[in-house]
Amino acid sequence: MPRIRARAVVVSVLLGASLAWVVPGSANAAAPTPGPSGDASSQLTPPSFGSLTGTPSSPVSAGVLRVGSRGRAVLVLERRLHMARADRIFDRATARRVRSVQGWAKIARTGVVDSRTSRAISAWNRAKRVAATRAARQGTIRRNAVIRMAQRFSGRPYAFGAAGPSSFDCSGFTRFIFSRALGISLPHQSGGQASVSRRIRPSQARPGDLVFFTSGGRVYHVGIYAGHGRLYHSPEPGKRTGLDPIFARSHFFGRVIG
Repeated sequence: MPRIRARAVVVSVLLGASLAWVVPGSANAAAPTPGPSGDASSQLTPPSFGSLTGTPSSPVSAGVLRVGSRGRAVLVLERRLHMARADRIFDRATARRVRSVQGWAKIARTGVVDSRTSRAISAWNRAKRVAATRAARQGTIRRNAVIRMAQRFSGRPYAFGAAGPSSFDCSGFTRFIFSRALGISLPHQSGGQASVSRRIRPSQARPGDLVFFTSGGRVYHVGIYAGHGRLYHSPEPGKRTGLDPIFARSHFFGRVIG
């Protein structure tokens, strides 16, 4: 009996040692076979992050946009930069606009959009809105000054070649009004005034713009648009300066006030 018990103890010890050898995490667990580099992890396939970092044609890293980036983030950027074409592709034209904004903000002109450049673009847009509002307000003030001056000098007789203040021909009237109201010097000839004006669509016309009348491709008359299809002008011999409806279909608008 003692010999049988001794054998049982030996078997139990050997069996316990075998189990300890194969239990994961034990001190005696078998180690993975090293790879060619000597690092056991070299045998593992790393996860793919292509969907996060972008393909070589669209490198996007941690919110940074640069030439080659694509997608909705680029579309938003193009709209913030007021690009003429928004195609979701960060190209060289986009980079040039980014560098322009970076120069405006006095930061490194890298052409790459990181968080600092994004804040600069926001500040640039705010500045543009403020400037546009100020310009519109100033433009309204200038236009109103022209209309008030035209009203003030209504009722003066027409005289060929006259440029005020007691009498006017058509281009003499517009020339006098713009000079007196804004200090703008216009030619004393309707065709000449058309040549120094920026032609605009009828839908864009605002009070203070010029109205030019044509016949056979030649400008023969000019007045100051007052809105609602009317103009201030010096019409013809025997009549006086004042407010009248636009009297002919063959006309176009020109802008002197920005």
